[in-house]
Amino acid sequence: MNLEVHSTLTRKRNRVEKEGNLDSSRNNNFQMDSLNKLAETISSFADKVDRFMARDQRMLEAY
Repeated sequence: MNLEVHSTLTRKRNRVEKEGNLDSSRNNNFQMDSLNKLAETISSFADKVDRFMARDQRMLEAY
């Protein structure tokens, strides 16, 4: 996971623990889940781009 995303999630988690407000905690948990899913999607997309670039490089080297 990207370190910037991880540090943001850690700060959010710490703030949720300090607030102790149930509704706020639920909203923040939803936001953290959404950020985690977004980070996973970005990582998956980056992996696909890397694979395509490697494939294209192999094709260029074959010529």
